[in-house]
Amino acid sequence: MSSIKQVKTRHDSEGFRVHYENPAGRFHKSFKTREAACHFLFLSESERFLAMMAKEKEQCRDWHLRKLIQFYVGKRSSV
Repeated sequence: MSSIKQVKTRHDSEGFRVHYENPAGRFHKSFKTREAACHFLFLSESERFLAMMAKEKEQCRDWHLRKLIQFYVGKRSSV
């Protein structure tokens, strides 16, 4: 699963790091803006999703739906 994390650089400025997977392994890439990081994350996830087989796609959709429901229920219970 890919993710975006906000990080501080050694020059004391803020940046964003995208952790992603592809067939060659797990990697990370740094960006200066959130928009650039989100765009790269979208492209990498789209590429990974297109390479999946039908059964893997169905499992992925189910996982996202469960996470969305857990987030919504958790948000509603805290209100």
